[in-house]
Amino acid sequence: MNARTFVALTRERERERERMKRTATLILGAWILSALAFAQSPALIAEHIATPLVEDGKQVHLELLVRKPQGVGPFPTVVFNHGSTGRGDDPTLFKRSSSSAAAASYFVERGWMVIFPQRRGRGASEGRYDEGFEPDRSRYSCQPVYSLPGVDRAIQDLDAVMAHIRTRPDVMQSRILLAGQSRGGILSIAYSGERPDAFIGVINFVGGWMSDRCPNAVHINTATFKRGQDSLVRRFGSTVSRTPTTPCRTARATSKPLWQQAARGTSSLIRCPA
Repeated sequence: MNARTFVALTRERERERERMKRTATLILGAWILSALAFAQSPALIAEHIATPLVEDGKQVHLELLVRKPQGVGPFPTVVFNHGSTGRGDDPTLFKRSSSSAAAASYFVERGWMVIFPQRRGRGASEGRYDEGFEPDRSRYSCQPVYSLPGVDRAIQDLDAVMAHIRTRPDVMQSRILLAGQSRGGILSIAYSGERPDAFIGVINFVGGWMSDRCPNAVHINTATFKRGQDSLVRRFGSTVSRTPTTPCRTARATSKPLWQQAARGTSSLIRCPA
């Protein structure tokens, strides 16, 4: 490669990164307006899909909340992963289907379909909600030996969802974007490392598996982030606002692997305010 070609490629990479940052900033504006809540848009359609997952000898069906733009498709598609339920100590919250009206509106207005999968035991999905609890299931565990297997279980659920999405004629298979908030954000990053060729990019809204109330949060979250640090996809790691479960200081401390990737030009991130 001669010097002129190298300079041209470097400039093109910088232009692409600036475009990515502008897009991430626009998305964040819509996302902040949603107050990071369990908001549900009236336009969402609930679907229930069969999966290869089996519990107690029965096939598990998962709920998807889907919102489509006008037209017949296929559409570029965002798969948006939900977060936790706080401390994990209120089982009534497990059955609340989770979505973001603002995020859905932002993408749909731009011609994207948005799918909010509900993992096992969440919303109207079947199966046991078991993403890293204490042995007595009283709350989410702060012990890595119990917490981290919950990430593996969530990845299994997302595998089942993606297997379904790959069969959908209304999905533009060459343009699938993975996104998520809080637990769903860090899950998206980890999943991108496990399945690096599945998506055109990943958007992480203040992702963290455990909050800073957990003394082992940095250990657990860093281990989860590292699962995605060698992914070849471009990522937006957007940490401009906090969530109730993942404050900015925790996001900064645990997303170091992604900042290292950004320095090598493979990611674009928006810093969390000090």
